[in-house]
Amino acid sequence: MAGNSPLLALGKDFHRSHPEVDFPVLATQLSLLPNLRYLQDGLRRSCLAIARHGSELALCLRAVPGNRFEPDELVHSVETLLSWIDQQAWPQDDPRRKLMTGDWGTTRHPLAGYCLSACFLWPNLFYAPEPLAGNGKLLLDLDDRYADLMGEFSMYVIAAQATMDPAEYMAYCARWWHSKRLPSRPPYPDRRVLNRVAYASRVMRRLTLKKYRALLLALLQNADSAPFHERVSMALESPWDDVEKKALKALTRLLEDVRLGWRRPGAKSALATGKQRGTSTRVTQKNLRDGYLRLPEQHAMSMTEVSTDGWKVMSVMPQPATLKTLTQELLLAKEAEAISQLVEGDSEGEAELADIDLAALREQAGIEAEREIDGLEWMPVEESAGAEAIESILLDEVAGESESTAPPKSSSIAAHIRRFRYGHDLTKDRLTFREANRILYALMGEPSDSPAREALVALHASIALGRPLESLRALEVREDERSDQDRKGSIRYVLNKKRWVLPAPPAAWADLARTHDERPQCSQMWLNDHTGFVELLAHFGLAKPGSLFQNFTEPMKRGVTDFLRRALPRTEVTTTQCAKFLHRELLTVNDGDLGLAVLITGHLHGHAASVAHYAHYRAPTMSDVYRRAWVRDRPHPENNGEGKPENNPVYGYGALRVPTVESVARKLEHLRDRVRHGSHRERHNAFTAYTLASLVLGTAMRPVVSLDLDLPAKVRGLPAMLSFVDKARTDYHRRVVAIPRTLEAHLRSYLRYLLARGLPRENASFPLIYIDPVTGAPERFRPSHAVGLTTPAFELEVYALRRFVRTHLREVHDVAGEDLDAWMGHWLHRVSPHDFLSTYPMRRLCGLAEGPVEQMLVEVGFVPLKGPTWQD
Repeated sequence: MAGNSPLLALGKDFHRSHPEVDFPVLATQLSLLPNLRYLQDGLRRSCLAIARHGSELALCLRAVPGNRFEPDELVHSVETLLSWIDQQAWPQDDPRRKLMTGDWGTTRHPLAGYCLSACFLWPNLFYAPEPLAGNGKLLLDLDDRYADLMGEFSMYVIAAQATMDPAEYMAYCARWWHSKRLPSRPPYPDRRVLNRVAYASRVMRRLTLKKYRALLLALLQNADSAPFHERVSMALESPWDDVEKKALKALTRLLEDVRLGWRRPGAKSALATGKQRGTSTRVTQKNLRDGYLRLPEQHAMSMTEVSTDGWKVMSVMPQPATLKTLTQELLLAKEAEAISQLVEGDSEGEAELADIDLAALREQAGIEAEREIDGLEWMPVEESAGAEAIESILLDEVAGESESTAPPKSSSIAAHIRRFRYGHDLTKDRLTFREANRILYALMGEPSDSPAREALVALHASIALGRPLESLRALEVREDERSDQDRKGSIRYVLNKKRWVLPAPPAAWADLARTHDERPQCSQMWLNDHTGFVELLAHFGLAKPGSLFQNFTEPMKRGVTDFLRRALPRTEVTTTQCAKFLHRELLTVNDGDLGLAVLITGHLHGHAASVAHYAHYRAPTMSDVYRRAWVRDRPHPENNGEGKPENNPVYGYGALRVPTVESVARKLEHLRDRVRHGSHRERHNAFTAYTLASLVLGTAMRPVVSLDLDLPAKVRGLPAMLSFVDKARTDYHRRVVAIPRTLEAHLRSYLRYLLARGLPRENASFPLIYIDPVTGAPERFRPSHAVGLTTPAFELEVYALRRFVRTHLREVHDVAGEDLDAWMGHWLHRVSPHDFLSTYPMRRLCGLAEGPVEQMLVEVGFVPLKGPTWQD
């Protein structure tokens, strides 16, 4: 059939209205069908299931690779799509609006013959347990309980589907739509996952049959207190017939692939050595010539590098394919394909895995593996490795710990490697400060008529600015500032001022209108040169206005490479290492602040994009940090009488919509004035807006409508700790901060005020109540309410206060980047400072609350308020 499939057409229409939602990722994670049957009802059911069991889905997503939405993002995307669907003029009998109503498991599935072997979430949502004999009545609420069970199981299905590449899945659906049949090659990168999710889904659908009723009731038992995987573990301990045993085995196999840290009860760990558990075993391994280091539960090869600073770094990678491993991989793929064909042709549910000829498949896999591996070679990592033995320590599991909850050691190893890779490189790729200066000094010793002099000048600029060598082809030299007004989009050097002029990166929030409350922005950065660039230009006779060169030719590249060999003969240095040097130096002298480093060098590392989204830096701050990266023998400005940059609205760089101290103080004073004057309802709403602003300022909390706050602990002599979820719906992204004492006093005052007035508390931990000025009806306080209460005294949104907090704590109080990230809730997925592998000391949050944050509240004029004295 010509034309786009309904799925692709829907994606294009939806993207025009909501470009912020990545529709291919959404369609892949939920495996939307090409013909969009049951779209609206399936989305609603999926959204309810994810909202209820999102924490389990978050753990599963940590166990599988893929480009996907986290649970909170997934719910938001589905809700956005549902709202958009409600606005469409689709008729009620449109297949996209059709309800998922199936019959009992003995009848043909509504989607049989279409997608049961390729897409699993939609078919699983047709839940209808079969009545028992007699009057045909079900057990009490069995329909609803089974629906919730299937919703919980759907988290594992969604995690498995998240392993698919969105582009591959959309192309797969396009081929499916045009050919009117399932393509032979499924979009799953791992056939084993496809095999296991297909069989487990089939088992869950068969639980609606009467012969599986005992197993269904066992899995429903303790559903309110124990998660699905624990109930499966408990069910395995009971005696079952062969049919139930096969069903449980299918569920356990899927859990082993998608549930982080799950292992079947009684399964022997690969770490077990027959010795008493809870002890350490010293193992001696030979340093094999092929470079292998065999780790528990996974074969791997290791490569060890020693940097010039003496750091020894070991990288662990998968073992190269052998005839045996490749045969197993191909066999899994063939089994998955055979099972798909078996399930697709089985409309009555009578087929069994025993119908598949595994011996024939194994023989075919062996022949194909031998053909594929023929002629392949793998270069050993350490050809000259000695014969000395090396020692390693293998730790058994702690005695008495349940195997079903203990994470496998291979997962811990993988997690450690993941966190290590987010850190800064400590390998020979890192150029030291002495080596960088040696290169700059050696450039002055090159012949003045060198044919590669333009490229050597660009190499100097690359080191000085932290930019790739190729990006400096358009570097321009200007005589003075007046001749520099015509080209504001390129990198330039002003001779008479000895300054670099860099275009400022596009600012966050640049599409919004400017206000008088925010810090002014500069379109270009001026940095004083501390590397002697003008002297190098004069040495090569290039100290004149104009462009250095336009093309980076091969002779120029060879000239730069030869020079680096001469400058540092004992070290293999590349131009890439030269370009990365300044970024690390800026992090070193600026307490690990990624925002400023990315503004100067443009080098994104870790969560630098998030930091740059919030941070704003004054021009004097940028200039001073750049100076300290190059000049090590001069004191910090705060020690030589210069002092820190004054808190006034000077021009700067970074994010827009960052308010000044004066505008924040004006906002708070305006709200305090409204608490003292006005009608009863207006005074109450101003008091609530003041409380919301205090939470954002004092804890950097995101201003959300539904607060989820908790007070986990308070130790005598230390500030109270506040735990809350303000963005994600999973506990992994839960933030923990200490409450400044001034803020704590105000929050207690607000709670006492609500209690005395008998106002409703929709949230058991901390409510923010808005009272309609006309009707007097209470509702949840929204950030938009605060905007209406502060305009025109403060024209920015409440969220702008978070940008103020990040900027003010860094610039005025010198809070280190690591502490700022923990306070602001800025971290990449799986590297939270509260992660079980994190070594971040939580006590530092108390010092931050008692010191810089408390002082910041004083500087903006925040004081605790008592509630308005009125009765309504």
